[in-house]
Amino acid sequence: MQMLAFALILVTVSAWPQCQEQQIDDLNRRTRSMCTLNPTNNVVPVRYGSTFADSRLSRDINGNLQIGMNPRPNILNGGLTMVGSLAKSNVLEVHNNYAVGVDLFTHANAGFRAPYINFYKSDGTQLAPAPILYSGVYEADSIGGINFGGWDGSAYFAGSAAIYTAPDENWTPTHHGGHLSIYGTNVGSLTQQIAQFGGKDSNGFGGDNVVFFRPLSFGGNQYNNPALYPESSGISGVPAILHVRGADNSRDASVTALNVSVSGFVAPGSVTVENLPAASETAGKMFVVSDSTAVIAEGQMCIGGGTGTALAFSNGTVWKCF
Repeated sequence: MQMLAFALILVTVSAWPQCQEQQIDDLNRRTRSMCTLNPTNNVVPVRYGSTFADSRLSRDINGNLQIGMNPRPNILNGGLTMVGSLAKSNVLEVHNNYAVGVDLFTHANAGFRAPYINFYKSDGTQLAPAPILYSGVYEADSIGGINFGGWDGSAYFAGSAAIYTAPDENWTPTHHGGHLSIYGTNVGSLTQQIAQFGGKDSNGFGGDNVVFFRPLSFGGNQYNNPALYPESSGISGVPAILHVRGADNSRDASVTALNVSVSGFVAPGSVTVENLPAASETAGKMFVVSDSTAVIAEGQMCIGGGTGTALAFSNGTVWKCF
Protein backbone atom coordinates (compact mmCIF):
# COMPACT_ATOMS: atom_id res chain seq x y z
CA MET A 1 0.00 0.00 0.00
CA GLN A 2 2.82 2.41 0.79
CA MET A 3 4.48 1.66 -2.55
CA LEU A 4 1.20 2.45 -4.41
CA ALA A 5 0.79 5.82 -2.67
CA PHE A 6 4.38 6.74 -3.41
CA ALA A 7 3.86 5.93 -7.11
CA LEU A 8 0.79 8.20 -7.29
CA ILE A 9 2.75 11.06 -5.74
CA LEU A 10 5.50 10.67 -8.34
CA VAL A 11 2.99 10.73 -11.23
CA THR A 12 1.29 13.86 -9.84
CA VAL A 13 4.52 15.73 -9.32
CA SER A 14 5.80 14.88 -12.81
CA ALA A 15 2.58 16.10 -14.44
CA TRP A 16 2.39 19.39 -12.50
CA PRO A 17 4.86 21.44 -14.62
CA GLN A 18 3.05 20.42 -17.87
CA CYS A 19 -0.38 21.39 -16.46
CA GLN A 20 0.94 24.69 -15.15
CA GLU A 21 2.52 25.49 -18.51
CA GLN A 22 -0.81 24.81 -20.28
CA GLN A 23 -2.70 27.10 -17.89
CA ILE A 24 -0.18 29.90 -18.42
CA ASP A 25 -0.46 29.52 -22.21
CA ASP A 26 -4.29 29.64 -22.02
CA LEU A 27 -4.06 32.75 -19.85
CA ASN A 28 -1.73 34.44 -22.35
CA ARG A 29 -4.07 33.68 -25.24
CA ARG A 30 -7.04 35.08 -23.33
CA THR A 31 -5.05 38.18 -22.38
CA ARG A 32 -3.98 38.83 -25.96
CA SER A 33 -7.58 38.56 -27.25
CA MET A 34 -9.30 40.60 -24.54
CA CYS A 35 -10.31 44.27 -24.65
CA THR A 36 -9.65 46.13 -21.41
CA LEU A 37 -11.48 49.10 -19.92
CA ASN A 38 -9.21 51.72 -18.35
CA PRO A 39 -10.53 54.98 -16.85
CA THR A 40 -9.32 58.30 -18.27
CA ASN A 41 -10.91 61.69 -17.46
CA ASN A 42 -14.05 60.11 -16.01
CA VAL A 43 -14.56 58.10 -19.22
CA VAL A 44 -13.65 54.46 -19.62
CA PRO A 45 -12.20 54.04 -23.12
CA VAL A 46 -11.86 50.62 -24.65
CA ARG A 47 -8.18 49.92 -25.19
CA TYR A 48 -6.53 47.08 -27.02
CA GLY A 49 -3.05 45.72 -27.61
CA SER A 50 0.25 46.12 -25.81
CA THR A 51 0.23 49.94 -26.26
CA PHE A 52 -3.36 50.29 -24.97
CA ALA A 53 -4.34 52.74 -27.73
CA ASP A 54 -7.71 54.41 -27.15
CA SER A 55 -10.48 53.48 -29.57
CA ARG A 56 -13.70 55.42 -30.27
CA LEU A 57 -15.61 52.93 -28.12
CA SER A 58 -15.94 53.82 -24.44
CA ARG A 59 -18.17 53.69 -21.40
CA ASP A 60 -19.50 57.02 -20.14
CA ILE A 61 -19.88 58.19 -16.56
CA ASN A 62 -23.39 56.71 -16.40
CA GLY A 63 -22.21 53.28 -17.46
CA ASN A 64 -23.61 53.56 -21.00
CA LEU A 65 -21.62 52.41 -24.00
CA GLN A 66 -20.70 55.17 -26.46
CA ILE A 67 -18.89 55.58 -29.77
CA GLY A 68 -17.20 58.94 -30.09
CA MET A 69 -17.08 61.62 -27.42
CA ASN A 70 -20.54 62.54 -26.11
CA PRO A 71 -20.44 66.06 -24.59
CA ARG A 72 -23.69 65.49 -22.73
CA PRO A 73 -24.01 61.95 -21.33
CA ASN A 74 -27.64 61.09 -20.65
CA ILE A 75 -28.41 59.18 -17.46
CA LEU A 76 -31.69 58.04 -19.04
CA ASN A 77 -29.87 56.35 -21.91
CA GLY A 78 -29.87 52.62 -21.37
CA GLY A 79 -27.78 51.48 -24.30
CA LEU A 80 -25.43 52.74 -26.97
CA THR A 81 -24.75 56.38 -27.87
CA MET A 82 -22.98 57.26 -31.14
CA VAL A 83 -21.51 60.70 -31.75
CA GLY A 84 -20.17 61.62 -35.20
CA SER A 85 -17.74 64.25 -36.37
CA LEU A 86 -16.60 65.69 -39.69
CA ALA A 87 -13.89 63.04 -39.81
CA LYS A 88 -16.20 60.23 -38.63
CA SER A 89 -19.66 61.03 -39.96
CA ASN A 90 -20.83 57.47 -40.58
CA VAL A 91 -20.83 56.25 -37.00
CA LEU A 92 -22.70 53.06 -37.86
CA GLU A 93 -22.06 50.84 -40.88
CA VAL A 94 -23.56 47.38 -41.30
CA HIS A 95 -22.79 44.85 -44.05
CA ASN A 96 -24.77 41.68 -44.64
CA ASN A 97 -24.94 39.09 -47.42
CA TYR A 98 -28.60 38.30 -46.82
CA ALA A 99 -31.98 40.04 -46.84
CA VAL A 100 -31.65 40.92 -43.19
CA GLY A 101 -31.30 44.39 -41.79
CA VAL A 102 -32.47 45.50 -38.37
CA ASP A 103 -35.10 43.69 -36.30
CA LEU A 104 -36.80 45.68 -33.54
CA PHE A 105 -38.92 43.96 -30.92
CA THR A 106 -41.16 45.41 -28.22
CA HIS A 107 -42.70 43.05 -25.69
CA ALA A 108 -45.60 44.65 -23.81
CA ASN A 109 -49.37 44.42 -23.49
CA ALA A 110 -50.04 48.14 -23.81
CA GLY A 111 -51.41 48.93 -27.28
CA PHE A 112 -49.37 52.11 -27.68
CA ARG A 113 -46.06 50.30 -27.16
CA ALA A 114 -44.40 49.19 -30.39
CA PRO A 115 -41.00 49.55 -32.10
CA TYR A 116 -40.32 53.12 -33.29
CA ILE A 117 -37.40 54.92 -34.89
CA ASN A 118 -37.24 58.61 -33.99
CA PHE A 119 -35.31 61.28 -35.88
CA TYR A 120 -34.57 64.42 -33.88
CA LYS A 121 -32.83 67.57 -35.04
CA SER A 122 -31.89 70.85 -33.41
CA ASP A 123 -30.10 73.92 -34.66
CA GLY A 124 -27.08 74.97 -32.60
CA THR A 125 -25.12 72.24 -30.83
CA GLN A 126 -25.84 69.30 -28.57
CA LEU A 127 -24.79 71.30 -25.51
CA ALA A 128 -26.72 74.40 -26.63
CA PRO A 129 -29.61 73.30 -28.88
CA ALA A 130 -31.56 75.99 -30.73
CA PRO A 131 -35.05 75.82 -32.26
CA ILE A 132 -35.34 74.64 -35.85
CA LEU A 133 -35.63 77.56 -38.26
CA TYR A 134 -37.34 77.65 -41.65
CA SER A 135 -35.18 79.40 -44.24
CA GLY A 136 -38.09 80.08 -46.57
CA VAL A 137 -36.44 78.06 -49.35
CA TYR A 138 -38.39 74.97 -50.37
CA GLU A 139 -36.91 71.81 -48.80
CA ALA A 140 -33.59 73.50 -48.11
CA ASP A 141 -33.91 72.56 -44.43
CA SER A 142 -34.18 68.91 -43.51
CA ILE A 143 -35.34 67.30 -40.28
CA GLY A 144 -34.43 63.79 -41.35
CA GLY A 145 -34.93 61.28 -44.11
CA ILE A 146 -34.13 57.89 -45.58
CA ASN A 147 -32.23 57.35 -48.84
CA PHE A 148 -32.44 54.10 -50.80
CA GLY A 149 -29.68 53.33 -53.27
CA GLY A 150 -27.13 50.82 -54.49
CA TRP A 151 -23.98 50.15 -56.45
CA ASP A 152 -24.22 51.39 -60.06
CA GLY A 153 -20.96 49.95 -61.36
CA SER A 154 -18.74 52.82 -60.29
CA ALA A 155 -20.12 54.13 -56.99
CA TYR A 156 -22.97 53.81 -54.52
CA PHE A 157 -25.88 55.96 -55.72
CA ALA A 158 -27.88 57.09 -52.70
CA GLY A 159 -30.93 58.78 -54.19
CA SER A 160 -32.81 56.31 -56.37
CA ALA A 161 -35.71 56.64 -53.97
CA ALA A 162 -36.01 58.68 -50.81
CA ILE A 163 -38.24 59.79 -47.96
CA TYR A 164 -37.53 63.42 -47.10
CA THR A 165 -38.83 65.71 -44.38
CA ALA A 166 -38.63 69.48 -43.99
CA PRO A 167 -39.92 72.18 -41.63
CA ASP A 168 -42.48 74.71 -42.85
CA GLU A 169 -42.08 77.35 -40.16
CA ASN A 170 -39.79 78.42 -37.35
CA TRP A 171 -40.34 76.05 -34.46
CA THR A 172 -41.57 77.14 -31.06
CA PRO A 173 -43.14 75.17 -28.19
CA THR A 174 -46.51 75.55 -29.96
CA HIS A 175 -45.48 75.53 -33.65
CA HIS A 176 -43.90 72.48 -35.27
CA GLY A 177 -44.96 72.73 -38.93
CA GLY A 178 -43.37 70.20 -41.26
CA HIS A 179 -44.09 67.93 -44.19
CA LEU A 180 -42.96 64.65 -45.71
CA SER A 181 -42.05 64.08 -49.38
CA ILE A 182 -41.46 60.97 -51.47
CA TYR A 183 -38.87 60.97 -54.25
CA GLY A 184 -38.24 58.42 -56.97
CA THR A 185 -36.33 57.93 -60.21
CA ASN A 186 -37.98 56.94 -63.49
CA VAL A 187 -36.13 54.65 -65.86
CA GLY A 188 -33.38 56.63 -67.55
CA SER A 189 -34.28 59.94 -65.91
CA LEU A 190 -33.39 62.09 -62.93
CA THR A 191 -34.66 61.68 -59.41
CA GLN A 192 -37.86 63.70 -59.00
CA GLN A 193 -40.40 64.46 -56.33
CA ILE A 194 -43.46 62.19 -56.48
CA ALA A 195 -45.66 63.42 -53.65
CA GLN A 196 -45.73 65.82 -50.74
CA PHE A 197 -47.90 65.28 -47.68
CA GLY A 198 -49.03 68.61 -46.22
CA GLY A 199 -46.99 71.75 -45.66
CA LYS A 200 -45.82 74.55 -47.94
CA ASP A 201 -45.29 73.76 -51.60
CA SER A 202 -42.44 74.92 -53.83
CA ASN A 203 -44.21 78.26 -54.38
CA GLY A 204 -44.49 78.92 -50.65
CA PHE A 205 -48.23 78.26 -50.41
CA GLY A 206 -49.19 76.32 -47.29
CA GLY A 207 -52.02 73.85 -46.76
CA ASP A 208 -53.03 70.38 -45.64
CA ASN A 209 -53.18 69.00 -49.19
CA VAL A 210 -51.48 65.89 -50.41
CA VAL A 211 -49.67 67.17 -53.51
CA PHE A 212 -48.94 64.77 -56.36
CA PHE A 213 -46.33 65.67 -58.96
CA ARG A 214 -47.19 62.79 -61.29
CA PRO A 215 -50.44 61.36 -62.65
CA LEU A 216 -52.30 59.14 -60.19
CA SER A 217 -53.11 55.69 -61.59
CA PHE A 218 -55.36 53.05 -60.05
CA GLY A 219 -54.59 49.38 -60.49
CA GLY A 220 -51.61 49.64 -62.82
CA ASN A 221 -50.19 51.48 -65.83
CA GLN A 222 -52.27 49.70 -68.50
CA TYR A 223 -54.80 51.54 -70.68
CA ASN A 224 -57.73 49.65 -69.10
CA ASN A 225 -57.00 51.13 -65.66
CA PRO A 226 -58.22 54.65 -64.79
CA ALA A 227 -55.88 57.52 -63.96
CA LEU A 228 -56.05 61.20 -63.09
CA TYR A 229 -53.96 63.49 -65.28
CA PRO A 230 -53.75 67.09 -64.05
CA GLU A 231 -53.24 70.03 -66.37
CA SER A 232 -52.21 73.27 -64.69
CA SER A 233 -52.65 76.45 -66.69
CA GLY A 234 -49.80 78.22 -64.94
CA ILE A 235 -51.74 81.47 -65.42
CA SER A 236 -53.39 83.32 -62.57
CA GLY A 237 -57.17 83.28 -62.95
CA VAL A 238 -57.18 80.48 -65.52
CA PRO A 239 -58.60 77.28 -63.99
CA ALA A 240 -56.77 73.99 -64.10
CA ILE A 241 -58.09 70.84 -65.79
CA LEU A 242 -58.24 67.32 -64.42
CA HIS A 243 -58.41 64.63 -67.10
CA VAL A 244 -59.77 61.17 -66.34
CA ARG A 245 -57.85 58.96 -68.72
CA GLY A 246 -56.62 55.43 -69.19
CA ALA A 247 -53.46 54.86 -67.16
CA ASP A 248 -51.30 54.88 -70.31
CA ASN A 249 -52.82 58.30 -71.27
CA SER A 250 -54.02 56.93 -74.61
CA ARG A 251 -57.74 57.74 -74.25
CA ASP A 252 -60.34 59.25 -71.97
CA ALA A 253 -61.99 57.09 -69.32
CA SER A 254 -65.61 57.06 -68.12
CA VAL A 255 -66.85 58.70 -64.93
CA THR A 256 -70.02 57.71 -63.08
CA ALA A 257 -71.63 59.59 -60.20
CA LEU A 258 -75.01 59.90 -58.53
CA ASN A 259 -75.09 63.67 -58.96
CA VAL A 260 -72.78 66.07 -60.74
CA SER A 261 -72.70 69.77 -59.89
CA VAL A 262 -70.78 72.24 -62.01
CA SER A 263 -70.10 75.93 -61.51
CA GLY A 264 -69.39 76.53 -65.20
CA PHE A 265 -70.49 75.12 -68.55
CA VAL A 266 -70.64 71.47 -69.59
CA ALA A 267 -68.92 70.55 -72.85
CA PRO A 268 -69.99 67.15 -74.26
CA GLY A 269 -67.76 65.44 -76.77
CA SER A 270 -68.02 66.58 -80.41
CA VAL A 271 -68.52 64.18 -83.33
CA THR A 272 -70.11 64.20 -86.77
CA VAL A 273 -73.63 62.86 -87.17
CA GLU A 274 -72.27 59.94 -89.17
CA ASN A 275 -70.00 58.93 -86.27
CA LEU A 276 -72.68 59.01 -83.57
CA PRO A 277 -72.92 55.59 -81.87
CA ALA A 278 -76.06 53.53 -82.33
CA ALA A 279 -79.02 55.23 -80.63
CA SER A 280 -80.32 51.87 -79.39
CA GLU A 281 -77.15 51.46 -77.29
CA THR A 282 -76.94 55.02 -75.96
CA ALA A 283 -80.38 55.91 -74.63
CA GLY A 284 -80.28 59.08 -72.49
CA LYS A 285 -76.83 60.17 -73.66
CA MET A 286 -75.81 63.40 -75.38
CA PHE A 287 -73.18 64.50 -77.87
CA VAL A 288 -72.39 67.69 -79.69
CA VAL A 289 -72.51 67.23 -83.47
CA SER A 290 -70.41 69.54 -85.60
CA ASP A 291 -72.01 69.06 -89.04
CA SER A 292 -75.73 69.38 -88.41
CA THR A 293 -78.07 70.82 -91.02
CA ALA A 294 -80.19 73.70 -89.91
CA VAL A 295 -82.49 72.72 -87.02
CA ILE A 296 -85.96 73.77 -88.19
CA ALA A 297 -87.83 72.16 -85.28
CA GLU A 298 -86.21 71.48 -81.93
CA GLY A 299 -85.95 67.73 -81.42
CA GLN A 300 -85.91 66.80 -85.09
CA MET A 301 -83.89 63.79 -86.17
CA CYS A 302 -80.22 64.70 -86.57
CA ILE A 303 -79.10 65.09 -90.19
CA GLY A 304 -75.45 65.53 -91.08
CA GLY A 305 -73.75 67.21 -93.99
CA GLY A 306 -74.22 70.77 -92.79
CA THR A 307 -72.08 73.29 -90.98
CA GLY A 308 -74.13 73.83 -87.84
CA THR A 309 -73.38 72.82 -84.27
CA ALA A 310 -76.20 71.09 -82.43
CA LEU A 311 -76.85 69.07 -79.30
CA ALA A 312 -77.71 65.46 -80.12
CA PHE A 313 -79.79 63.44 -77.63
CA SER A 314 -80.47 59.71 -77.92
CA ASN A 315 -83.98 58.53 -77.00
CA GLY A 316 -82.98 54.92 -77.59
CA THR A 317 -84.44 54.91 -81.06
CA VAL A 318 -83.00 57.90 -82.92
CA TRP A 319 -80.71 60.84 -82.27
CA LYS A 320 -82.65 64.07 -81.94
CA CYS A 321 -80.96 67.43 -82.48
CA PHE A 322 -81.61 70.68 -80.65
